[in-house]
Amino acid sequence: MTQLKHIFSTSAPDGLVQAVLLRIEATHTRQARQRIAMWVSAEVAALAVCIVAVRYAIQAFAASAFPQYVALIFSDRLALLGYWQQFLSALSESVPLVSVALVGVAVVSVLFILKHILSTAEKLTYHHIYV
Repeated sequence: MTQLKHIFSTSAPDGLVQAVLLRIEATHTRQARQRIAMWVSAEVAALAVCIVAVRYAIQAFAASAFPQYVALIFSDRLALLGYWQQFLSALSESVPLVSVALVGVAVVSVLFILKHILSTAEKLTYHHIYV
């Protein structure tokens, strides 16, 4: 029992607590920077995938009959009103859904990664250790 009192009654040398807390803060800062670097590299890859997906979608829209059906909306409205059910059916069948879905997934992934970059940067900016 007296040994425990002796251990708990001793104080740390001057500056040791401050040095330990500064080392912990430096470690947290380094880890946050590493996470930001990882997320930025993932963001670059996601942007590249997004660009490829948009190019694919542009090609798919050009190859489909979708632009011609959309052009009918502006050119022949009276015929469109008479056959609106057939028009909507043809329009929905001509939409390249796979390319639209790929672009959607790519954009969502870019935004998700950007959210994590900003969250980590905010933690890095406002990281305080109470000394």
